[in-house]
Amino acid sequence: MLDERPLTGCPACGGEIDLTYAEPGDTVICVVCGAELEVLSLDPPEVEEVES
Repeated sequence: MLDERPLTGCPACGGEIDLTYAEPGDTVICVVCGAELEVLSLDPPEVEEVES
């Protein structure tokens, strides 16, 4: 059985966010819209937009 990659949607644009190499507390950038997102959890995969 293959492990599924943790994927979630960008809260700003709905683009797919791949959290394979992320840890909770990391900041990732949406490749679709450029939003800065903080990883809240991996199970379930959840991110929130960082307030500027």
